[in-house]
Amino acid sequence: MPVALARGHRLFVETLDAFAAPPVGCAELKDISSSNAATLGNVVNDHGHGRLRQSEI
Repeated sequence: MPVALARGHRLFVETLDAFAAPPVGCAELKDISSSNAATLGNVVNDHGHGRLRQSEI
């Protein structure tokens, strides 16, 4: 994933550990704040954490 894409949009991740440094997390996400992310579990349990706009993929 391009880092610029990850920085400019909300992210849906399996776990917030994705934002940790490798090898635990994703290298592309290690310098990005997790404050603009939702875990898939949160989305399943509370649809308010899901897509907010049609433009979100």
